Amino acid sequence: MIRLALIGVAILLILIGLIILPTPIPFGAAIFLLAGCALLISVSDTAARRIRRARLEHPRLNAVFASVEKRLPGAFGRAIRRTSP
Repeated sequence: MIRLALIGVAILLILIGLIILPTPIPFGAAIFLLAGCALLISVSDTAARRIRRARLEHPRLNAVFASVEKRLPGAFGRAIRRTSP
């Protein structure tokens, strides 16, 4: 039950980030997107595999994740590093 709730929160964070993305100053979007991805990765092995595969196939996406994973605190940074190719 808790796992499903965390997946729901992660998806909600990602959706909020995508909605905010086209605004003139999308800095908040990156925070929501990365927090949602980190939460989803920590809860779902399938999501972690898919994000790892996407990072392998898209070098620009991997560069974004690599630059951010060093600056994220604690569990968020560890979750993103878990998908490092």
